[in-house]
Amino acid sequence: MNEHRIQAYVNLIQQLLACATNGELNQILHQSIELVDEGFVQACEQMAQQLQQAGEEQQARFLRDRAQQVAAFLKQQPSGGEDESRETTGHATQEDYIYFLIDVLQATAESENAPLVVYHLLEQNLDKLNLVLAEILPYWACQIFNQVEENEAEETFADIGRLATLIQQFPKGNPVNNQEIAIVCYGISLTVCTREQSQERWATLQNDLGNAYRNRIQGEQGQNLEWAIACYQAALQVRTRDAFPKEWATILNNLGAAYNNRIRKEPELNFQRSICCHEAALQVFTQKGFPELWAATQIGLGNVYSNINYRERGLNPEHAIGCYKKALEVYTQKNFPKEWAMTQTNLGAAYGIRGEQVQNWKLEIDCYKKASEVYTQTDFPKEWATTHNNLGAAYRNLSQQEEAEQNLELAIACYQDALQVYTPNAFREQWAGTKNNLGNAYCDLSQQEEPAQNLKFAITCYQDALQVYTPNAFREQWAGTKNNL
Repeated sequence: MNEHRIQAYVNLIQQLLACATNGELNQILHQSIELVDEGFVQACEQMAQQLQQAGEEQQARFLRDRAQQVAAFLKQQPSGGEDESRETTGHATQEDYIYFLIDVLQATAESENAPLVVYHLLEQNLDKLNLVLAEILPYWACQIFNQVEENEAEETFADIGRLATLIQQFPKGNPVNNQEIAIVCYGISLTVCTREQSQERWATLQNDLGNAYRNRIQGEQGQNLEWAIACYQAALQVRTRDAFPKEWATILNNLGAAYNNRIRKEPELNFQRSICCHEAALQVFTQKGFPELWAATQIGLGNVYSNINYRERGLNPEHAIGCYKKALEVYTQKNFPKEWAMTQTNLGAAYGIRGEQVQNWKLEIDCYKKASEVYTQTDFPKEWATTHNNLGAAYRNLSQQEEAEQNLELAIACYQDALQVYTPNAFREQWAGTKNNLGNAYCDLSQQEEPAQNLKFAITCYQDALQVYTPNAFREQWAGTKNNL
C-alpha cells in the first residue's frame, strides 16, 4: 500500500471524527467510496488503538464501530469474478459500464478542452448516464488506483475531475443523474488531488464541487448548501485576491449565491455575508474590465435584494430592479440571449414583489413573456418550466384586480405547462410547488365557475403536493399545503 493511499485513509478518518450526525457520516463515506476497502478497515483499527492509548475512549469506540460496519458491507459485495462483471444493471451489464468509462475518460484526456468530442460520446450512451454509473464509478476507480503507478493514477483521477465538469454541464440526459455522477467524480478526483500536492487544481475542484452541491436536485437542500459553502471556503484558502483576483471574485460570487439560498440558520448573517461577497467581487469585476462578469455579479446582488426571506429587513425591491437593469446593459437579447432571458426572469420576479399593483404585475408578465422568447421547452426545458410557473403566479395575482376568470384560466394553463417538465421523478420539489400553486388557482376559479369540479381539482393537486411536502423534509411547505387543503 503506497504512502499516498495511507494518507488518504487518515484524511478520511479525520473527516469522520469531525462529523456531528449520521447523515454527514454516510455522505462523506459515499463521497469517498473508492477508499472504503479492507485497507480502510485496517487504518481505522490502527487509529482506534492510538486513540485508546491517548485516552480518547469514545472516539476509539466510534472508529471500531465504523470499521465493523465497513467490513460487513465489504463482505456483501461481489468478488469481481466474470459472472459478477456481467451482472445486468438495466439494459447494460456492469462490463458495459466499465467499457464506457474507459472510452469516455480516454476521450476526456484527448479532447484538450474540446467538450464536443466527449459530449458526442455521452449522447451515444445516455442509457448509461444514471445512478448505476455513479455507484460503479468509485469501485472501478479503487481498482484502477491499486493497479497502476502513482503518477498514472494522478493523471486518470485528474481526467475524472475534468469529466465531472463536462457531465455537470452536459445539456442532455437526466439532470438529476448528471449532477450525482459529477459529484461522485469530483469526490474521486479529490482523493488523489490534495491541497499539498496541487493547490490550484485542488482549489478548482473544490469550487466545482461546491457548484455541484449548490445546484444539486437530490438530497436535502439545506445540507447540500452547507457542503457547497464548505467547498467554496476551502477554495478561497488558495484562491486569494492578491494571487488569483479573477478566480477569487468568481468563488466569492458562488459563495454569495450559496449564502443567499441558505435556509438552515442565521438569516441576518447570511444576508450580510451574501451582500459582502458580491460587493467584494465587484471590486475586481468592473463594467469596463470584465463586462460579462460584472453583469453576472449584478444579477447575484439583485437576487439577494429580491430574496423574500429578507423582505422584513426593510429592503426596497428597487435595489434589485436597479441591479437587473444594470445587467441588461451588457446582457442583450442579440449578444447574450440566454443571459438576457435569465435576467428578464429575475427582473419579472422583482416587479412581482414591488407591490400589489396592477402595473407591477403587468410588468412582471411582460418580463416573463420576453424570457419565453428564448426559454423554449425544447432548448431550455427547466428554465421554460420555471418561467411558466412564475407566469402562472403573476396571472393569478392579476386576477385579484381585473378579469378574474380569464387570468385564472391563463394561470392554470401556465402551471399545467410547467408540469410537462416538472415531474415527481426529475424535479420532485418543483413539481410539488407547482401542484400547490395549481391547487390555489383552481380554488380561486371555483369562485367564478363550476365550484364543485374546480374544488375537486384543487384537492387532488394539494394531495399530490403532500406526497413530497412532509413535516420532516419540508415543514413550512407541508403546513401551508395542509392549510390550503
